[in-house]
Amino acid sequence: MKKFLRNGLMLAAAGTLLFTACDPEETVPENPTISVTTDPADGIVEVNEAISFTANVTAPAGFNTVRLTGVTSEDANITIPSGYQTEYTRNDLGLTAEDTEATAEFGGLSLPVGGEFTFTFLAVDEEGGSVEEDVIITVNDKAATIYTAKLLYAPTVNQESKTFFSTNLGQTVSKNEVDASAAPNSSDIDFGYAAGSSGTLWLASPSSYPSFTEYDLSIWNTLNTTTFVDVALSDEEYMALSTNSDLENAFNNGATPEDRKSGFASGDIFAFQLDEAKNGKYGVVKVTAVVDGNEDGDFIDSTDYIEIEILVQAD
Repeated sequence: MKKFLRNGLMLAAAGTLLFTACDPEETVPENPTISVTTDPADGIVEVNEAISFTANVTAPAGFNTVRLTGVTSEDANITIPSGYQTEYTRNDLGLTAEDTEATAEFGGLSLPVGGEFTFTFLAVDEEGGSVEEDVIITVNDKAATIYTAKLLYAPTVNQESKTFFSTNLGQTVSKNEVDASAAPNSSDIDFGYAAGSSGTLWLASPSSYPSFTEYDLSIWNTLNTTTFVDVALSDEEYMALSTNSDLENAFNNGATPEDRKSGFASGDIFAFQLDEAKNGKYGVVKVTAVVDGNEDGDFIDSTDYIEIEILVQAD
């Protein structure tokens, strides 16, 4: 979409033509024109994928300036980073006032959320004439990876219970499996389940896994730290979580960051961020059931477990 503007004095001068003679060679300069292309050419990128712009301006009155004036969207509020160059003058481009053609390269700019965004570019000539062009960019948000009905069992003496979870493998893992020389490895493990004799439940990073259990993790080469936060999500809000951005927002709106959570019950929801070594991905875990398998009042036996659902950012 282009919008043309011309100095108001030109319009006022036009009215005097009925009463005054003019030089037959004197002409009113044409407004500048602008064409903006994108890389990628279709203007479609993923969240956090860079897009760049090339503005080609023709200004019969002489090129002066081209700038990115703003980004608007009904889907999200976006602020252009302070270090991003949004304006190029003829001096920036090595041009003179007589140059009528200009090309400006606006470097890569990435957006952290999905949606449709309108980038507005303005070109101005040496006599104040101007033109705008709107460029519509689509940013696709990746769908989160979802794991359902995962059972984490209480630690056992034989260390064969599936106590730990790996988000990159998408599966539960026993300590014996990690201790073995083959995969899965300790670097895969993001958190595990534990329970105290008093009935307190724990969801803990390997780096802060409770020492009162049967498991000594000190022999592991890697002890990842997953940070959990409390989130206040209704069932409807939880069910609406579906994209990478949703999970990041859930974590950023959480409270009380800890590398292990205790005292939770069925229905509780936590957001989390994985260890930096796991790219700091965001996720959400919901405890869907706490099961006392042998109904003895505690949760420390081989038949005791918690059932969880996990959402984690996709690659």
